[in-house]
Amino acid sequence: MKFIKRKSLAVTCMVCLLPVFLGIALWDNLPDVMAIHFNFNNEPDNFASKTFTVFGLPLLMMALQIICCIINDVNSYKHGERKKFERVTKWIIPVMTIALPSIFTVIWLVLLVPYDVLSIAYGIKVTKTEQ
Repeated sequence: MKFIKRKSLAVTCMVCLLPVFLGIALWDNLPDVMAIHFNFNNEPDNFASKTFTVFGLPLLMMALQIICCIINDVNSYKHGERKKFERVTKWIIPVMTIALPSIFTVIWLVLLVPYDVLSIAYGIKVTKTEQ
C-alpha cells in the first residue's frame, strides 16, 4: 500500500500516545477507579479502571487515528488530494487526545483542589469556604 502516508500516520499516532506518559508520571497519584464521563450537572456517571484510562483510551484513540488516516489516504489516492481537508481530518483525533485530558485536568483541579482557577493563575490562596 504505497499510497498510505506513513510519516503523517506515525507522527499523529505518537501524539495520540502522549497522554500515556503523563499517566505514567502521575500513576501513584491517580485513583484506582476514575471518572471518564460526566453528565450535564457535572456529576460523574461512568467510571473505568486506572489502567484502562491511562493506557486503553489513548490506544483506542490511536486505533481510530489509524483507521481515519487510512481512509483519508485511500480517498485522496482515488479522488485526488485536498491538502487542507486532509490536514484537518488527520489532526482532529490527536488534538482531541491532548485537549480533552487537559480540559478534564482543569476541571479536576477546580472541583477537588481547594483553590479556584483564578487563585491558581495568580497565586492568591483563596479557599472555597472563603468565597
